[in-house]
Amino acid sequence: STCWASRSVPHNALLTGASCAERGSAGHCHMTIGSGIKNTLRVLPLCGAVPFPGSPPCYIGVGTGAAGLGTTLGLLPKLNGKVSQVGILVKAEKEDPGLLRCSGIARFRLPDSSARLPEALQDVQIFEDAQLTKEQEEQAHTLHNELWEAVCILSRLLGEEEDPFAPCKEPPAHLALFRPGTGSASDFSLALSATLDLDEAEKKRLLEGACLLERLHVLREALQEALSLCAAHASLRRLMSGAAPPPNDAHMASAADSAAADVPSAPVATAASVIARLQEYAASVGVDGGGA
Repeated sequence: STCWASRSVPHNALLTGASCAERGSAGHCHMTIGSGIKNTLRVLPLCGAVPFPGSPPCYIGVGTGAAGLGTTLGLLPKLNGKVSQVGILVKAEKEDPGLLRCSGIARFRLPDSSARLPEALQDVQIFEDAQLTKEQEEQAHTLHNELWEAVCILSRLLGEEEDPFAPCKEPPAHLALFRPGTGSASDFSLALSATLDLDEAEKKRLLEGACLLERLHVLREALQEALSLCAAHASLRRLMSGAAPPPNDAHMASAADSAAADVPSAPVATAASVIARLQEYAASVGVDGGGA
């Protein structure tokens, strides 16, 4: 489905960077990571893709140099020739010659004084979301629940597209690990950022952002758009086939419309308005309720 992002990275996506080891500045959380090579973290740019911690493992091609990279790496997104200051730590496992299976661990940030991309770091700055007030924590908790419910609804709609006779589809397993009551809103937001089919520039902003509430609101709007489009697609398919809606479809469409109505500034029409226009068009060309 176009609602979920691709989970792999093309081969040859990695380029080597210039050699420049820097130490982190004060005010950040530091950790020393041994990668198997002189206790340094190898840092590599990831061209054309934005990785996140908590997402499914990605596969990257590194050519013949995979053997000397170690088991923990730092990946930095590189878009339009510019390398991000925020990347992710990954656990790297060799799958095939020149191919690594990378699982995200946490975000890290390059030292502010870095003028060039470092090839290795000894002092790693873990990058975390800004601390929330009690009121903001309550808002984040509410949004966490809303987003999880929207993910469940979207998964069922996508399941109906794949198999109309067995539409029940569970949310992606890696998101279920961070559902309310199991994982934090921050971890869930990062995993969802990787999962939704957003453009890479938007993903880069979400990766670099330290404001959890802002990230949750961006993801909420993205889910509203996906829900509206999926609900409209499902209704159009039934309209053209003449099939009756399943018993729970009205609830799912209503939930999608309600979610979209919560944020008036959303740039996408609600499912109800799209469906109404489709029904008007069907009547104007003589299509009776269903069947083309």
